[in-house]
Amino acid sequence: MNDPTELEPGTPLLFARVLDGQGGGRAIDWAGIREWEPRPDGPVLWMHLCRNTPGVYEWLQDHAGIPEPTAELLTSDDTRPRAFREGNTLVATLRGINFNPGAQPEDMISMQVWSDGVRLLVSDSGNNRVLYWSLLPQTSGEEADYVIGQSDFGRSTSGTSASALRTPYGVTSDGTSVWIADSGNNRVLEFGSFPIANQTSANSVIGQDEDSFTSSTANDDDQDGDVDDEPSSRTLSGATGVYANNGTLYVTDRSNNRVLFFPQ
Repeated sequence: MNDPTELEPGTPLLFARVLDGQGGGRAIDWAGIREWEPRPDGPVLWMHLCRNTPGVYEWLQDHAGIPEPTAELLTSDDTRPRAFREGNTLVATLRGINFNPGAQPEDMISMQVWSDGVRLLVSDSGNNRVLYWSLLPQTSGEEADYVIGQSDFGRSTSGTSASALRTPYGVTSDGTSVWIADSGNNRVLEFGSFPIANQTSANSVIGQDEDSFTSSTANDDDQDGDVDDEPSSRTLSGATGVYANNGTLYVTDRSNNRVLFFPQ
């Protein structure tokens, strides 16, 4: 089953599948997507859209039911700071320096903060880590409880493993699992629970081979260590944003100019 490498004419669609939940799937075109009606016990629609196609921002809101702030966060080139509520969850985007290789000092990039009103996750890209407070700080300067990506709070070494990070920018949660956009390693890491110790290990990885936490090459679908000529539905390049909502993980794949949807 080959992935298309070009947009379906007149649409933002690059690739889409209907997943039956039993390990099978079928292709679906844009016309089928527009007629799609989700059911709680039915199959899942998975889409790969080009984020900068005219009209995709409006479609995400009007047809996919994604709230306006989230649609803007997923599709905008603007990295301006913002914050908004999704139910009991706070999603905030801050502006920071882009530490990716070859980036210019003025090439600002967004960093995310996640909170459900009780817990707090903050991406600290310059220190190659994510900080976690099990209780939302009530005063300035409160120390974090645990750190993801480092063995202690005094370290800031970058790395490529199940427990290491390299310039992480995005962080999100569905209240149980935690996802981190590990931008410098061209991947997203999933942690099955909130940390109860420093340098906890991820359970799974998106953007690299599912069995390898040591690969970091961008757009390397065949995992040979070389950048492929084209991205695929399984690769990432400079992922900067992650957002979990209603059983779907949205990933901003910045250098590939797209947003990927992953049903969870």
